[in-house]
Amino acid sequence: MTGRINWPILVLSFLVSLMLWMIAYGQNLPRILPGYFQVMVTPEGFDQEKLFIRRMPSKINVTAKGTEQEITDLKAEELEAFLDLRGATPGTRNYPIAIFPERARERMSQFPATVAVEIEPIAEKRMRIEIEPAGELNDASYRVAALTATPKDVVVRGPKSEVDQISRVVARLRLAEVQIPNPRTTNVDLEPLTAGGARLPNVRLDQIKTGIQVALRPAPVSRNVVVSPTLEGQVAEGFVLADLVVEPQAVEVTGDTLEVSRLNQIASLPITLTGMRETTSIEVELQMPSGVKVIPTKVRVTVNIQPVQASIAPGGAR
Repeated sequence: MTGRINWPILVLSFLVSLMLWMIAYGQNLPRILPGYFQVMVTPEGFDQEKLFIRRMPSKINVTAKGTEQEITDLKAEELEAFLDLRGATPGTRNYPIAIFPERARERMSQFPATVAVEIEPIAEKRMRIEIEPAGELNDASYRVAALTATPKDVVVRGPKSEVDQISRVVARLRLAEVQIPNPRTTNVDLEPLTAGGARLPNVRLDQIKTGIQVALRPAPVSRNVVVSPTLEGQVAEGFVLADLVVEPQAVEVTGDTLEVSRLNQIASLPITLTGMRETTSIEVELQMPSGVKVIPTKVRVTVNIQPVQASIAPGGAR
């Protein structure tokens, strides 16, 4: 009986020894830990002259696994995610993404293989420049006669959805900066604007300034000029034109200094006296001289008609 093997005790001893060995071995193994990073996404491989990225993730979340030292060696600022947009077309599609450097990619356990990207085409259109004068000239004796932009047109370029919204390109000229009496060409910034007056962030112009030439003229002058009624025809037989009353007697004439100085009076349109037998009040328009402004443009003329008094001979005989 002394030579028999106690198998249960032997197996139990083996299992205990194996467990103790595994515990000791496990304590000597490096611990595998997770690491979590946010990585900036960089697009590459697309034609920026033809395509615009409307929407894409700026960062992705990635998970790495490794020893504590390996995770520590993966510095977030060294990690890059490159978005492969070769062959990209307008619309929304998923495109592949790769993590760099390569040693970091080997440690990655979780990261998106693709991301959704919205792309739209680049468009352009040629538009006429609109000049908007602002403020007043420093010399009140002058006025702006004309404003001319050189060049007159500009090309608006950018994502199609934004270019379609641009309704005008504006050049704002500060009149206070115009040199008088001999203005020079002024370079003015251009602004592409929507119908609501907003600027869009991705719209560009083929040039950012335009030259504006200012033409000046003397400021208009004003003075009062007498109204002269124009009469035609004769009153009825046995009656006489006793008097004319004009209201107002003078009107304000505004215009170029030379034109205004030539006017001594303003004539009315003809007033017909033919057949008149009684006093009549008539509103009549004035004859407008060219190159001037007249206020008011009508006057009231009262034509005083009286019967002719028969002459009385001496002694009462008619």
